[in-house]
Amino acid sequence: MEPRFIRESLLDRAMMDATVNRFIEEKMKAEASGEIDEDKEQYLKILRFAMETFYPSAVENVFTHSASPIETIFLNSVLLSFLYDDPLGLILWAPCPNMPEAIREQRERLRLLLERENEIRAKMKGEAGVVEYMEYLVEEGLIHEDSYAQFRNEFICMHVLDYYHAFILVMQAGFPDIKVNGKSVRTDLFVYVPADTDFNMVVECDGFQYHSIKEKFVADRQRDRLLKSHGFDVLRFSGSEIYKDPAKVGIELYGYLQSLRMKRFPEPES
Repeated sequence: MEPRFIRESLLDRAMMDATVNRFIEEKMKAEASGEIDEDKEQYLKILRFAMETFYPSAVENVFTHSASPIETIFLNSVLLSFLYDDPLGLILWAPCPNMPEAIREQRERLRLLLERENEIRAKMKGEAGVVEYMEYLVEEGLIHEDSYAQFRNEFICMHVLDYYHAFILVMQAGFPDIKVNGKSVRTDLFVYVPADTDFNMVVECDGFQYHSIKEKFVADRQRDRLLKSHGFDVLRFSGSEIYKDPAKVGIELYGYLQSLRMKRFPEPES
């Protein structure tokens, strides 16, 4: 497919929505092949629920919050790369002004949720499925009916979809305590994994004029060194390479993240 057509598709909201829907249906068709028992049927329902929840929301965030057309192209390319091959491996967040605080709050919420689940599962002797478990929580008054949907979604994300090991990609993430020349750092993209406190990656999409502005070039190199000193891995994609081959850059970041996942969370030997 011509790069020009890919660029236009990634920049067009209606075409992105249509592409996401087509990818979801193709993924569901592939997953539904072969014999389908009760467990697989339940899995397929959850898979569809996850894809139809995460990806339309992600596309909305991209078109609402992208700082430039180059960033829109790049993010949509990454989204489609994951949706095509590993749809449960990525979740995209809207901009966050204080990323460290948001991560602390999220990990504390996950810890408390897991703690509560372990207590309830002990009472139920681990015999309940997802549906029975959620019904039990409501019947026993352990969660209010109004909280049912949110709790169900968090449960599915954590335990059925392995949210702990998904890549959380955050647009325009702020780090108030990391400063360059007195100014707090705000990244184009930040990637982390809930289960891995040592995984911190910054991804920058440089504009077309990036290399022609010496002061900007120097300042960003200073910022890169500072981020690395704080334990961040830093990747940069130029505006020209994103524009020239938009599919390639999304696939490249997808492949890089998956290779890191395999190194940090290797599959157990059979």
